[in-house]
Amino acid sequence: MTALVPMSQTTDIVRTRNWYEEVLGFRCVSSERDGWCRLERDDIAIMFMRNDNLGSPHATATQYIYVDDIDELWIFHEGQVHGRVGAGEDALWAN
Repeated sequence: MTALVPMSQTTDIVRTRNWYEEVLGFRCVSSERDGWCRLERDDIAIMFMRNDNLGSPHATATQYIYVDDIDELWIFHEGQVHGRVGAGEDALWAN
């Protein structure tokens, strides 16, 4: 095996794609209208799909994102991220 690429469901492909491109620096390498897209950054790939037949999107697995330099990432994205970062007592809240 050389890769595992998760596909998550979203209700808004364009909004999801824009967020991953503008906030996290991914680029869209493949898509089909508003049906699905594949985003890549460095050696990382993730896919999103819209499927109204499945109902509302919900996560069925936990996804972890590992970075080389969290401080650099925070400085770059400060003010753009809203919500919880981390888990348990170590969680940080942004804006």
